[in-house]
Amino acid sequence: MKQKLALLGLSGVTLVLLLTVTDPSKVPSFVLIIPFVLLFVVLFLFMLVLSTKKDWSRAKTIRRSVVLAGLPTTFLIMQSVGQLTIRDVISILAIFIIAYFYVSRAVVTN
Repeated sequence: MKQKLALLGLSGVTLVLLLTVTDPSKVPSFVLIIPFVLLFVVLFLFMLVLSTKKDWSRAKTIRRSVVLAGLPTTFLIMQSVGQLTIRDVISILAIFIIAYFYVSRAVVTN
């Protein structure tokens, strides 16, 4: 738990510093991807920390955290490139719902 909180804090501080210090027009294009990755990590870890209070299995907690972190990150990515319409929102929601149920029904074998 302490490691998750430490990583959450470090990712959050890094995200805030990156967003406040850099100028998007003056950095290389690969640097523009980093805030989205950091946002996903922050949301994922936040959901994991919140979900540890529940009586869910580890796999269910991770699945839900990925969906709850990936959905707003995907919406933000689409919005940042100017491609987010109501049709896109419905499509992305459908894809995430189908993917969640597909992964939740998959049997993990060793």
